[in-house]
Amino acid sequence: MRTTFLALTLALTTSAFADYASNYWFALLPPSPAANGRAGIFLGPEDADPFAAWANPGLLGLMAQTQNVSAGFYPNRTKWSPGEGGYWNLNQTFSARAVFAGLPISTTSVHEKWLPIGISYTEQRFDEGEYHFYNAEGMEFGTASDWYDVARGLHVGLATQNSLWRFGAGAGGTQLYSHLPWIEANELTYKDLSSIGIDAGLWLDNNAVASANRLFKFSIPRSISLRPSLGFSFANAGPSARFDSDSPQFPLPRMARVSMGLSAAYELERPDGKPLKFVSVDFAATSEDDLVKFDDEGDVSYQFPPGDINPLRDVLFGKRNDELVQRHGFEIGFLEILTYSRGSFINDYQRALTVKTEGWGASLRGVLNMVNLASHHKSLDWLARHVDLRYYQSEESVHSSSAAWDTHPRDGTTYKGFVLSYLR
Repeated sequence: MRTTFLALTLALTTSAFADYASNYWFALLPPSPAANGRAGIFLGPEDADPFAAWANPGLLGLMAQTQNVSAGFYPNRTKWSPGEGGYWNLNQTFSARAVFAGLPISTTSVHEKWLPIGISYTEQRFDEGEYHFYNAEGMEFGTASDWYDVARGLHVGLATQNSLWRFGAGAGGTQLYSHLPWIEANELTYKDLSSIGIDAGLWLDNNAVASANRLFKFSIPRSISLRPSLGFSFANAGPSARFDSDSPQFPLPRMARVSMGLSAAYELERPDGKPLKFVSVDFAATSEDDLVKFDDEGDVSYQFPPGDINPLRDVLFGKRNDELVQRHGFEIGFLEILTYSRGSFINDYQRALTVKTEGWGASLRGVLNMVNLASHHKSLDWLARHVDLRYYQSEESVHSSSAAWDTHPRDGTTYKGFVLSYLR
């Protein structure tokens, strides 16, 4: 089923307002500045992104294997439509924050084995700005300036692994809340709409080099790392929301995601024996289906995940499917200091939107690693192993096939964020 949120943001009118707000479309915006540089795709547990549960809670347990605590936040709110005029001159803004904690739970009395458990809290906020309402005669009768939406997610994940495979599973819930204007008889008031959606995800990846060496007796050096991955998740499963028993039902923004990726790196060995990625390249693709169907009478029904997604056709081979949002992205890293990413996705609901993304990131830990290799100072060594501060910035370039837009208002939307981590 085609995703509805972009079309609804482009076609908002007073009569269509209820559908726009109640679909909680803001909860479908990727909250991570790092992921937005590669079209909203999350790469895997090594990405160490505290926003990861938004895309797949199955990553949380795997992240707990290397992280104690991490936090992600925006230094400033993102201006949602910086193009000339924006959407109805609303001055809309978007922001997000997240906290992740990894808990090593011992499974033996001698602490030889432990079960990694990851817990995360994420929060997204979309401020709708200011909107003026007019009656049939063109007279303004109200201005909505306290209109906002919030999504708060709490998720937990577990993981297990051996020398060849890693597997993670996670689940949780997201509270979706909208404080929105309501019009009755040309009078403007506010109403609150709140509901909870259930999220779950699975993640599987493989150490391809170790597998090839073991199964086919190859002798690929350990300095080469190659990991294919597969992820599946669904978000916001739950009943439709209502203001009261007499109001229409508003479907939650259900979403199924299937992702595939390939992570490659050439690694050096640090003095403490841990690998240091000299250069890394990640490719990934994700297909999304909102699972919602409307009949001719406007009644809502849902598809069972993964909906219209065919993992081989739509994700692996990337064949165009107008019923889905298909994302493709890559990222290149150097010495764990700098990253550069690009990506694109297409949304075809009513008006074709082609979105291209670009981003970069910088890591303090990578710099500390390089300095520590030369100095071998104990204090610096501890910092290099356990502390990281990263900065990410990404930008969208949006193009529409509709003649209504010479330059799309969302063109130039920029995300900026920090991630602070305390590692194992």
